[in-house]
Amino acid sequence: MENFTPVTGLIGGIIVGIAATLLLWFNGRIAGISGIFNGMITVRRKGDVLWRFLFILGMVAGGVSHQLGTSKNRRERPECKADGAQQPRHIK
Repeated sequence: MENFTPVTGLIGGIIVGIAATLLLWFNGRIAGISGIFNGMITVRRKGDVLWRFLFILGMVAGGVSHQLGTSKNRRERPECKADGAQQPRHIK
């Protein structure tokens, strides 16, 4: 592993756990993406689509914001040579 960050991983896990717990408490639903997506495309109850749509939108927005926030760090990556020396590699 190149960039092991246990504190960041722990904080992310806690946030996901809190979000899943809140969804269970307030909606009585388990945060499983396949069930949420299936319920969004096969409408069974009126008013049940909005929270599913917002949940999926939040997942997509989280991924996009993470990608935008970390893309600056991906411009240069060290590339190992046979002798172990690292040279910056520019990604186009």
